[in-house]
Amino acid sequence: MRYPYLCVGFFIITLLMSSVVQARDLVIVLSPHMDEANSKKTISNVINFLTTLEPGDNVILINGYSLENIGDFKIPIDSAYNSPKARMGVNRKTVSKLLKFTKNQPAEPVIKEALRIPQVLRYIAENYAPLEPLDILMIGSPLYDDAREPAFSMAAPSIPSDAHLLESTAITPFGTVDTPELLANMRVHFAYTNSQNLNDQNIYFIKRFWTLFIERQGGSLLSFANNPEIILQRVQKTLGKDIKISQHNFGNAQPGKLEMIRLHTQRREQSIFDRKLSEKILSTFEIRQGRDVEISLSWDCATCDLDLYALPFPGAKPLFYANSSSPEGSYWKDYRSSNTALNGYEIIEFHSEIDLEKLIIAINFFDGIKIGGVKGELRLSVNGETFAKKFHIKNETGNKGENMIQALQSAQSVNANNLVINPMQLLKIK
Repeated sequence: MRYPYLCVGFFIITLLMSSVVQARDLVIVLSPHMDEANSKKTISNVINFLTTLEPGDNVILINGYSLENIGDFKIPIDSAYNSPKARMGVNRKTVSKLLKFTKNQPAEPVIKEALRIPQVLRYIAENYAPLEPLDILMIGSPLYDDAREPAFSMAAPSIPSDAHLLESTAITPFGTVDTPELLANMRVHFAYTNSQNLNDQNIYFIKRFWTLFIERQGGSLLSFANNPEIILQRVQKTLGKDIKISQHNFGNAQPGKLEMIRLHTQRREQSIFDRKLSEKILSTFEIRQGRDVEISLSWDCATCDLDLYALPFPGAKPLFYANSSSPEGSYWKDYRSSNTALNGYEIIEFHSEIDLEKLIIAINFFDGIKIGGVKGELRLSVNGETFAKKFHIKNETGNKGENMIQALQSAQSVNANNLVINPMQLLKIK
């Protein structure tokens, strides 16, 4: 009866082998919507990276838009597979799929290199739920875009307000309250390109949002950089290791409006808030064909949220936080004195000539508490001349935007939280 001894011996050998080789799992998420040049470079870098992993490692490759498995890349525990050529040979089906990955894809979304970030992270959690830390490498745009949910697109570019994080997934794709542990043990690395012409300030807010989105579901964002090659090197060094999560100063998600906050990609030489005020009296021609028209709103309460509205002419779509773009102009926030999306000062700028006699401007005290009410300044810039008017909303609490569209369309304030201002008052004509 030597069989028990053989079984015990086999068990000991297996245990010794497992102590020598510790398999590590990695998920790589790729956007199928890369241009040809970037696709060739990215796929080449990924394949080279895969061939340098350790024996026993397993990599799952996922289409980050359709949420489909591209293939697995496994490194056999055998010295015969130590060379890159041998490793590519044993994984030739997956390599072949990678080389053809971005070809013959369906119609592209608005955003280049788009990934359905919330959905793909949930897909990974539901299909590859890890008991040990699972590293996830995402390569694509950090701006979410799904043709089936245009209301949540970050294509403007925009970021979701923190209020999205405080909702459920039934309300918004960025909801987290019903999935607090979904991404537990998941460590995300994000490598993006700057095809959307994002500036440093845009990147700060985008990184902040995804950091909070992942952390509120139990995961962590370890890397976020505009350099796929550097991120691949970092993943190779940290894969499967117990590394300390770096701290950040992003704070917690703050309640507020459920909105998509437009980010401004261009920098003017001088902000409207810094320009010297003009005493010029504009001509009738300049008023009726106003060029380079900008409106800005600033206020004195750091914990209050005020909203700027503008209607360029009767029948047009008003510009404000819930409608940040129209054929006539765009709405965005200036974060020059704030690192929180809530307290960014509001700006509306028009791309075409505006008849200032038809323009209607409104201000509303949306949220917060301020004893004595909120004071601030409204600025209007026309043809390179900037004018200003102080205002005081005496109501001490916000009203969540009640009846604001009615006030704008009627050109009259409808409650103590809002002001409708005639542009001629800023120009000192009326």
